[in-house]
Amino acid sequence: MDRNVRAYQTDAELFFHNCDSVGLLSFRKAKSGGVSRLASAMTLYNEVLAKHPEHVEVLARGFHYDLRGEELPGVSPLTPHRIPVYSWLEGRLSCRYVHTAIVTAARKAGMSFTDEETAAMTFLNETAAREDVRLDMMLEPGDMQFCNNHMVPHSRTAYEEWPEPDRKRHMLRLWLNNPNGRRLAPEFADRYRQGIGMGVPPLAGATRAEVA
Repeated sequence: MDRNVRAYQTDAELFFHNCDSVGLLSFRKAKSGGVSRLASAMTLYNEVLAKHPEHVEVLARGFHYDLRGEELPGVSPLTPHRIPVYSWLEGRLSCRYVHTAIVTAARKAGMSFTDEETAAMTFLNETAAREDVRLDMMLEPGDMQFCNNHMVPHSRTAYEEWPEPDRKRHMLRLWLNNPNGRRLAPEFADRYRQGIGMGVPPLAGATRAEVA
């Protein structure tokens, strides 16, 4: 199995995660499942403060991320610094949390999480999945969804695919850097060492739209 495969390229259920801004365009639904889910990163933060304030320091310290094959040539496949899950700048709180990229980074580096780190991530995952926190929606053909992922992380339920190739689920996915968006702290924003506000470096042959 490709260690750099992204979870959205499978039919498995996804943890809540985020990038900068994300857009989805539905062409065809799966046979069943594939429900899109959104949650407020601010609600999650308030839940941490209210129920497990000891997690705040852990989340502010953050984690190393697996760049999953999107790093520049000759550059480490892991972020050289920890990226905070929650970051304050100019009175605004922003969130970056991709559980699978954190876990695979630790695996590739041969590192293990502390009990405190595991507890903090478990609480975030479980809280984001609560029915009173998340918003579920089925994207019908022609529907589009856009959200600022620094405020609204997203996920998706597992789905069952149609056996016929021409009926298979087809969803276009867009990651968007907004140069006029909210300002982000350097250690929070420069994930790919391309500079603040820069995203995935272009890769040779990466021309087709990915299925989400």
